[in-house]
Amino acid sequence: MNRNPGIRYAYTMVFAAIIIGVAAGTRAETLVDEFDSNHTYWTNSIEDLSGTIWDGMQEMAGVVDVVDANISYAGELRFHYDGTVARNGSDVDFNVPALYINVTGDFDAELYVPNHPAYDNYRTVSLAAWSNNLTDCVHVDCIAGTTQAMRFRDCAGNYEFKPTVNRFHWMRLVRSGSDFTAYYKDDGGEWTLIGTIPYAGMPDTVRVGLAYWDLETDTGYYDVLFGKFQIETTGGGGAGTVILIQ
Repeated sequence: MNRNPGIRYAYTMVFAAIIIGVAAGTRAETLVDEFDSNHTYWTNSIEDLSGTIWDGMQEMAGVVDVVDANISYAGELRFHYDGTVARNGSDVDFNVPALYINVTGDFDAELYVPNHPAYDNYRTVSLAAWSNNLTDCVHVDCIAGTTQAMRFRDCAGNYEFKPTVNRFHWMRLVRSGSDFTAYYKDDGGEWTLIGTIPYAGMPDTVRVGLAYWDLETDTGYYDVLFGKFQIETTGGGGAGTVILIQ
């Protein structure tokens, strides 16, 4: 994970947590990106994740023109499409433009979407967890152009939840063992359960992050904005609690 002195670190080492962490061989970590620092993650096929919480990007080349934070829109991450390349996604796997963190074990992730894509071409923003080979995935979606604006499903389509609600600004995805549970809420509201997907075949280490894609071929020009990403993880290798905020 890329970290430099430009990121503010706050370390809380509680004696009880240290004892528990050492005994269990685990470390709890909270990573937050509020996209309030100027940074260009992707431009002209050049990736730059230095000084960020992120581990990687995928499927950007030839589809996404620019990904930047706090530059075009204050305090927001922008996925910019120049409108000249036909793009589409699929429910079969997760080969879509995404920004991700590698996570081992259980996690609790949240994503804030300040504005939603226009109502056409099934434009979709997602909070997702998926395998490195892109074939195993679960994703919480906010979809434009459908009557079920919120959705939660796996790549194989064995499970799919479509709450009959409008599009909400907050999405949440929680992993507990092999179970993945999704929620939604609006600003200031309480989390509402969408559903739980048991996924025994999901690898222990997965990519977790945010994505933008189209369920139908689209060539329109526009920007997609993300306002905040936060994840709490538990994994091997340490003790205590680390909070890292960009």
